[in-house]
Amino acid sequence: MWLVRIWMGTGGPLGEVICSALSAVAAVATYANIVGFAPLPVTQSWLRKSCVVCAAATATALVLYAAYESHLLPDLPDEELVRLGSAGGILTSCGSLAMAVLARLNRGVFVEESLTPLSDVELTCPRCRTKQRLPLGDSVCSKCSLRINIRVEEPRCVTCGYLLVGAVSNRCPECGTPV
Repeated sequence: MWLVRIWMGTGGPLGEVICSALSAVAAVATYANIVGFAPLPVTQSWLRKSCVVCAAATATALVLYAAYESHLLPDLPDEELVRLGSAGGILTSCGSLAMAVLARLNRGVFVEESLTPLSDVELTCPRCRTKQRLPLGDSVCSKCSLRINIRVEEPRCVTCGYLLVGAVSNRCPECGTPV
């Protein structure tokens, strides 16, 4: 609706500037709400605030440039407005990427403990086929004296350490790494 108003030219120059200002306020408010979801600790919250300030500076520069182009404020230094808008946009986008990286780095790896502690394993000796229960670690078959080393590990993603017990996909549900 706003784009049609701008393209059709209804409302004159003042209408275009008002439309640009309302769109800029809506864009900055939306951006502030979106970056509010980034899970950053208190020590890194300055980045979120800085990004919102840079987004507001970009929006302000664009609205002022729209007023300059509409000849409502002809005395504005247009080159400085373009520089301010460009710098604010670059800082906002770099800050957004930094927030995404920091949110990923700050996320702790959830390690779920095994429901039942494993102390021994029931198995069949590969040499004599005797079924027996042996403790974890170094053991000996009770019938043929075959030395057996039993080590049990829960399957985890090699990239993020996510516990893959019960996973039904061939990819890690946390990071998407093939397993």
